[in-house]
Amino acid sequence: MIPRGFTEKLQALGVARVHFAYHWHEDISLSEAEAFDHHGGPVALSPDLRNEIEQAMYASDVDLYGVYLWDLDSGIVAPFGQLLYLEGSPEHGTYVIRFEGNEERILQVRQWTPGQPEERIGTWLTDPDPNVRLALAENEQIPRALIRALLGDLSGDVQRTMQLFAPHPMQGEYTQTLIRAGDPHALPMSLKALSHSEFDRVRLAVANNPNTPGRVLSELAAEWPFGLAVLCNPVCPPALHAVLLDRLANEPNSDIRYAVAEDPRTPWALLERWQHDPDPYLRYRVGKHPHTPLAALKALEYDPAEAVQSALEDRAAELSSPTDLSEGEVSGGQLSLAEQWEAARNEDLAFSLGRMPGLFPDVLTYYLGHPRKAQIVAHRSDLTPEQMQTLADSGTTETRRKLAGNPFLPAETAQQLARDPDEWVRVAVAGRPRLPEALQQVLAQDESWWVRLKLTRAAQLLPSTWERLAADPSMSEWLLQNPQVPVSVARQVLERLDGKYSLLPTEHARPELLALFSEYASGSDLLALAHNPATPQSPIIALFRRLLGEGHDPLTFLIADLATPPELLRRLTASEHDLELIRHPAMTAQGLSELVDRRIAARFHRSVDLDVVQPILASPVVTPDIIEKLIVPATFRKEFRLAVAATPHLHPQVYWRLLEDPNTEVIDALRRNGTLPPDLRERLSAP
Repeated sequence: MIPRGFTEKLQALGVARVHFAYHWHEDISLSEAEAFDHHGGPVALSPDLRNEIEQAMYASDVDLYGVYLWDLDSGIVAPFGQLLYLEGSPEHGTYVIRFEGNEERILQVRQWTPGQPEERIGTWLTDPDPNVRLALAENEQIPRALIRALLGDLSGDVQRTMQLFAPHPMQGEYTQTLIRAGDPHALPMSLKALSHSEFDRVRLAVANNPNTPGRVLSELAAEWPFGLAVLCNPVCPPALHAVLLDRLANEPNSDIRYAVAEDPRTPWALLERWQHDPDPYLRYRVGKHPHTPLAALKALEYDPAEAVQSALEDRAAELSSPTDLSEGEVSGGQLSLAEQWEAARNEDLAFSLGRMPGLFPDVLTYYLGHPRKAQIVAHRSDLTPEQMQTLADSGTTETRRKLAGNPFLPAETAQQLARDPDEWVRVAVAGRPRLPEALQQVLAQDESWWVRLKLTRAAQLLPSTWERLAADPSMSEWLLQNPQVPVSVARQVLERLDGKYSLLPTEHARPELLALFSEYASGSDLLALAHNPATPQSPIIALFRRLLGEGHDPLTFLIADLATPPELLRRLTASEHDLELIRHPAMTAQGLSELVDRRIAARFHRSVDLDVVQPILASPVVTPDIIEKLIVPATFRKEFRLAVAATPHLHPQVYWRLLEDPNTEVIDALRRNGTLPPDLRERLSAP
C-alpha cells in the first residue's frame, strides 16, 4: 500500500495516474515513470520525484519488476503494458516499454465486487490483453467458477496466479483434461470434443496432437497461436499447410511475427519469407533461428542492420572459414595476399589481422564492407577520407564509435559524427584532442550529460565554450576539475555554486587557481589547500599553516575553541569533525544551512550520515528551511529516515515532512512515535 501522504503530495501537483516500469538491463536496475492528470494530459516529474515514485512502488505490495499502472484515486497498482526485447536479452539488447492497454477496464476488473453484473466477467475473460485477465485472476472477490478457464490461460502469469486461488478439485479436473488432450493415443473423436474446451492450453495441446483430425485442425488454425501449432503438426493437410504459410507470412501484428520467428518448431519454409523483410528485428530472429541454413546466414552476413549482426555473433563459428594459420603468424605480419584473405575470413584471426600494418587494399575493402568487421579497421591511419565518410554514413554503432577516435578523421566527418544519434559516438568525438570552434559549439549544446562532461575535460576550449559550460548547472562544477580552466570562469562557477560543490581540486593546480579556491573552500578542502605548498598565502591559509606548524590540527583546534567566531566556523564545515561543529555554541542557522548544503552536495563522497543529521535536527538553531532540504529521499536513505521518524521530541516540521514519505515503513515508524504533535497524530489515524 502506497502511503496516503505521498499520494496526496502527488495529487496536489495534479497527478491522477502514473505509469511505471522497473527492470534490469545490462546489470543495471532501470525505472521509467510518466504521470498524467485527470484529463489524460502529461504532468512533468522532477528527477527527485521520479526517485520517490520508485521508492513508493518498491515499498508497495506488487512484484516490482514489470510495467504498472497506479491510479491515485483508488490506490490500485496493477500490471499494465509490456516490456519487450526487440533483440537480445536483459544482459545486452534493445528493449521497448509500451504503456498500452485499457486502463479503465483494468480498474473495473480490479474493483469488481459481488452484487455487480456477472455478465461483464464473461467479456473480460476473453479480452486479448493478458493484464485484464490477470486482474480477473488476482481479484479474490470473483468466484473461481466464473473464471475457471484461466487455469488454462496461455499467459504464464495469468495461469500461475489462477492456480494460487483455484480449488484443488478444479485444478485436478483441468490437469486431467490437459493430459487427455496431449495423449498421442487419444481417439480422434475425443480430440474433436476437446478442441472446444474452455481451456486454451487444452485446445493448443489438441492442435499439436498428431491424432487430431484434419477438419478439427482447420477449425483450430483460424486463431493465434493455434495456427502455428497446426502448421508444425506432422499431419497438417498439405492444402492447409500452404494456407497457413501464407497467412503467417503476411501476419500484420509484429508481436505475432516475432513469436513465430522465435518458436524453435517454425519451419524454414516460413522463415525464408522473412529473410528480406523490412523489419530488422524480424530478420534478427531469422538469423538466430536454428532452422536457418548456412547459405541464408552468409547472405545475412552483409545485412546492414545492427540487430541482424548481433544475431550472427552467436553463430560466428558457423560462418568462420577454416584455416591452418596461427595467431602468431598473423601477428608477425609478412602474410601473402592469399593468407590475408584466409585470416580475414576466420572469426578467430580477423581481429589480429585488422590491427596489423600492411593490409592489402582488397582485404581492407573487405573489412570496410563487412558490417561486423569494419569496426576492427576504423582506427587505421591508411583509411582514405572517402572510406571514413562511408563508415560514418553506414557503419554500425560500434564502428562509428571507433571511427570517432581516429586522429586522421576529416573535419567534415567529425562534424557529422558530433550529431550522431548514438550518445557514445558523440562522447568519442568530444574526447578528440583538438576540437575546432564549430565542433565545440555543437558538443556544448548536446542533450547528453556524458557528452558535455567529456567536453569539460578537453585541454583546449575556446572562451565561448568555457562560458557556455560554466552556465550549465549540471556541468559547471566539473569545469573546476579541468586544470586549464580560466580563473575568471572558475570564479563565476564558484559564485554560482555558493558552496554547493562536492570536491575542489586541491592538488596539482595552478597557483592562481589554488588562491581562488582558498577564498571559497572550507573544512577538509581548506586544510588540503593549506598543506599544498603551491597555494599562495592568504589570512586563513596563514592561520591554518601557523596551527600546523605548532603541531595542531587546525580544524579540531578551532572547533574546540569556544571563542571561534561564527564567520570562521562557517569556513570549517564539511569535514570529519562536523559533529563537533554542529554542537558549537557559536553555530548559527546560516552556518548550519551552509553545512547541510555542503554535505548534500558531497553526498557521493561523504554522504549525509545519520550521526550528523540527528544533531542537526536537534540543534536549537535548526529552521524549517534546513529541514526541507535535509529530510527528503533524494539526500537521505530510507534507513536514516526510519531512525529519524522514531526519534522523539524533534522539530514538528521534521515529522510533517516525513508524513509525505513514499515508504510505508517510514509512516509506520511515525505511528509508533509517541511524541508526535496531536494534529499530526490525528492525520495519521484518519482512514
